[in-house]
Amino acid sequence: ESGVATLPVALGFLRPIIVFPAGMIAGLPPAHVDWILQHELAHILRHDYVINILQTLAEGILFYHPAVWWISNVIRAEREHCCDDLAIAANANDTNSAYNYALALAALEESRWNGNYSQPAAGVAASGGNLKMRIHRLLYPARPTAASTAWSAAVPLLFAALMGVTWQLAAAPQ
Repeated sequence: ESGVATLPVALGFLRPIIVFPAGMIAGLPPAHVDWILQHELAHILRHDYVINILQTLAEGILFYHPAVWWISNVIRAEREHCCDDLAIAANANDTNSAYNYALALAALEESRWNGNYSQPAAGVAASGGNLKMRIHRLLYPARPTAASTAWSAAVPLLFAALMGVTWQLAAAPQ
């Protein structure tokens, strides 16, 4: 536990640790603490600490490029989504695992706000993840439609065909 941390976070690579805000463990039901621990363990399992260092390095080198910041935000959100999915998969025997995990996320945010309204909070993720979007994604997972699957296959094939035609036209003698 730490008096400095405002959210649970996994730190370290060789000997990773999970740091909880002081008093948070006592204020949450044990089942919610288990869900949060599973999420943080998923970060350790995926080696997100190393990925975050590389991502921060890229942001520092290419700080002037808005696309880098946009891609970085997408990567951070997807990293949280992957860990959410791994936490739910770890409890596949629980028929309401997504709902129970969403309750744990909401309880975490509520315990964070109890008595401390001076800090703005956009969500649970330490990187500014959006709690509402994460919970919505957990409770109402998107199912790919046949049309979206067809388009996702057709667009890369069309792009490859156009590149091949362009390459042939560029290589043709004048």
